Amino acid sequence: MAPDVTILVPTFERPVYLERCLRHHLRTFDEAGIDYEILVCDNGADEATREVVERFAAQSPRIRTVRHPRNLGGFGNSLYGHRHARGTITVTVGDDDLLIPEIVASHLERFRADPGLAMIQAPWFLMSESRRNEITGMAYELAEEIEIAHGDFAAAARLILSRRIFPEVFAVRTSLASEILDVADPAAYYFFRAFARAVAMGRVLFVPTPHAIVAYATRHGHHQGGVVTADGWDTFRGGLELLLGAAREREPGVDWSAEVRALEEIVLDRLAFAMRIRIDQRKWHTAWLIYRRLRAHGMDPLAPSARAELESLAGMEAALIESVALGCVDIVVEDRVYAMYLNVLDVERIGAPLCCLSDWGGERRGRTAFVGLGWGRERAGHEDDLVVDLAAAMRRTSFAP
Repeated sequence: MAPDVTILVPTFERPVYLERCLRHHLRTFDEAGIDYEILVCDNGADEATREVVERFAAQSPRIRTVRHPRNLGGFGNSLYGHRHARGTITVTVGDDDLLIPEIVASHLERFRADPGLAMIQAPWFLMSESRRNEITGMAYELAEEIEIAHGDFAAAARLILSRRIFPEVFAVRTSLASEILDVADPAAYYFFRAFARAVAMGRVLFVPTPHAIVAYATRHGHHQGGVVTADGWDTFRGGLELLLGAAREREPGVDWSAEVRALEEIVLDRLAFAMRIRIDQRKWHTAWLIYRRLRAHGMDPLAPSARAELESLAGMEAALIESVALGCVDIVVEDRVYAMYLNVLDVERIGAPLCCLSDWGGERRGRTAFVGLGWGRERAGHEDDLVVDLAAAMRRTSFAP
């Protein structure tokens, strides 16, 4: 007999989190008396994850698992799970996240009472692992429930744009999942597309109470959300444009200029946020390029001193990026800038070891880069070597003559 709820757990080589996830949901959903299954979709090939899944599956018949023959990507892994869910409703939870069973149970009752309800959207609690799993806030807040009628794309677009909601945490009627959820495509953000399809298939209810606790600043393994947040501003734009385009097709005579401006503001805010993520990650060159893009729109999110510092750091990092991009296996750096590199750059991420010139013994393992201020070809020890003038790299970064 089919269960009432499918808890879909996509995972990828994070056995520490997965163990906590499975233990929490088996205990709390049993205690709440909910009829459920846990469907673990394993995207990895590590034995540690396999051991965790097999151990918990041996303890409880509620766990089903599938191990993919290859990595399907984060969204592909989730989509496979939705295609194989058996519950009346399906709720997805990251392997480092936790569901609140009482709220999930209340969602189930809403779906039972309303056959036209396709999806329930909810905010989520934010849990910081770097602060010992402290709940630091909510993704967004609603004062009351908001219902989007079947096919009302105008109301859907205005809600998302005015409240700046990213509709990423939801419960979906499983029988409609094949009509709502599609493959991911960078041209339009997955969750905006899923929301738009849910509006096309039935009513969508936004509730103010979270049903999930979502971790951020995690220490172990891969995190799909972080990647999208850092790199996905154009994907966000595409999803918003898709939703707003559906609204304009339904109401072609309406002036949508205010909504278009709101869309642009959201995308620029996400771009600025991505810049700050790159700064936190010490990816100075990428952060600087994003900053320059923001200037095209009249935005200047950095103080003058911070801008000057970022500009210098971006130029320094650009010299190392060039060295690795052009095939160098070692990088020899001028003494007076070597300590600066160690202090401000993530040199391990660059992809080639750095050595101070005064410590370099002249050994060559292959093509070698020499990085220094005003250095020319005479610094090269071999015709195959590369000389990178750090001063020129900094001028290129700043667009200075």
